[in-house]
Amino acid sequence: MLRRKALDEAGGFAGDTITEDAETALGIHARGWKSLYVDHAMIAGLQPETFVSFIEQRGRWATGMMQLLILKNPLKYGGLSITQKLCYLNSMTFWLFPLVRMTFILAPLMYLFFGLQIFVATIEEVAVYMTSYMVVNLMIQNALYGKVRWPLISEIYETAQAPYLSAAIFKTFWNPRGAKFNVTAKDEVLIEDFVSPIYKPMVFIFTLTLLGVVAAAVRWVMYPGDHNIIMVVGGWAVYNFLLVGAALRAVAERQQRRSVPRVPVNVPATVAIGVDNPSFQSATVVDASTSGCRIVLRTRTNADGSSAPLPVKGEAFYFTPEFPKSPHLENAVRAQVQSVTREGETVALGVRFDPDQPMVVRETVAHMIFGDSASWEAVRASRHKQMGLVRGMAYVLSLSFQGIYHTLRALANEPARQKRARIRERTEEINESTPAHLLAFGEAFDPAAPSRPVSLLQAAISQNAARGADGRSPDLQGGRSDAGASRRPAGRACAGLAGRGRPGFCPV
Repeated sequence: MLRRKALDEAGGFAGDTITEDAETALGIHARGWKSLYVDHAMIAGLQPETFVSFIEQRGRWATGMMQLLILKNPLKYGGLSITQKLCYLNSMTFWLFPLVRMTFILAPLMYLFFGLQIFVATIEEVAVYMTSYMVVNLMIQNALYGKVRWPLISEIYETAQAPYLSAAIFKTFWNPRGAKFNVTAKDEVLIEDFVSPIYKPMVFIFTLTLLGVVAAAVRWVMYPGDHNIIMVVGGWAVYNFLLVGAALRAVAERQQRRSVPRVPVNVPATVAIGVDNPSFQSATVVDASTSGCRIVLRTRTNADGSSAPLPVKGEAFYFTPEFPKSPHLENAVRAQVQSVTREGETVALGVRFDPDQPMVVRETVAHMIFGDSASWEAVRASRHKQMGLVRGMAYVLSLSFQGIYHTLRALANEPARQKRARIRERTEEINESTPAHLLAFGEAFDPAAPSRPVSLLQAAISQNAARGADGRSPDLQGGRSDAGASRRPAGRACAGLAGRGRPGFCPV
């Protein structure tokens, strides 16, 4: 969040580098403004879905920070305090980690492959100085940051990026002003498991580390007099092999059909069930996305002993989320039941939102998902779990063996998968659907002002009237005059939440 006056004094958003946020902050701080970190989760963002998009995003960050270091060196930047200069310098030089990590991976191989002495020490000296330092460092790190930083996870994270970001860093040093901004894809859907198209650098590094371990074993047998140095360098090679093995898993993509992430929420709601004589029941929305949600109802018995009606799969109904602090956003949302699950005395309804609803209903859905920052606090708190040092090491070891096994298996299955994909492309129509976030909120936020949605009772009555008008029960396409709407081919576009006439979501 930026104060407008501070932004104006800095000349607006900066554009000399492709990390405009850090560059703009540098300019604002240089003009005497202060910044404050508030440890409160206000909102959540989407991360890249594929390894390719992830590397593109991190490559852009690395490139932008190297541009800042070269073009706007904080040590020479006027207006900054000494602590600010050092903080900015630390943030920029951090992105040199790919070069450091690649050196760490390749250094032991120089001895194992070519006999170059890059580490001169006895096993006793290593145990006293290096090993003790690493153990104490890990213990202190785990004691201070154990809930947010598990042992060696950062090392795996950096190892997966190092082969790719190293080239971006060298390219930026060669031509600091030649970088281009590329938007990171955030709405990708993975219909099947597959191997990332940029897998080769990681597989090459993994092969090198594997050969390093083999070379250490060969040297152990062939050079008995070098056992001390082989124990040190060979152990280093095994450590690298395990780190790269865990990082290798990143190139084996997993199926992800859900294009819209679900967010856990706890929003009370009122549901209108039934068509002829709608029954109103209290409910709770327990998770939601821009395309649907899960509603939990508690089963109840009527005064005459009969059970209250429950919706069935395929039935359309209305529900109104309750927002005590924002009652003006309480509007009836039309949805269709996709699943009904009984859980003891409760019934969980998996529903999909009707895409053909006015803007104010979209505002209701948006507030239900993003309106309460306590949801994000709960998500973050659930992930802050202490991981002991020994348990963390064992976890990383399991990640390594699982990563090697699953990636090699994926590589073996990739030719057959590519063959199936080519056949599918020739025989199936390729569907290009609108990104889910556009279905929910539209491409524009200034459409013609619609009339406010009716109340939940009026919505239910209207639904009943629509049913009586055309002699059929209402479905998710209710109210339309085109009888073939429900038989529309999956590949065609239909009106969606993005607004009348815009490509949207076609129920399957």
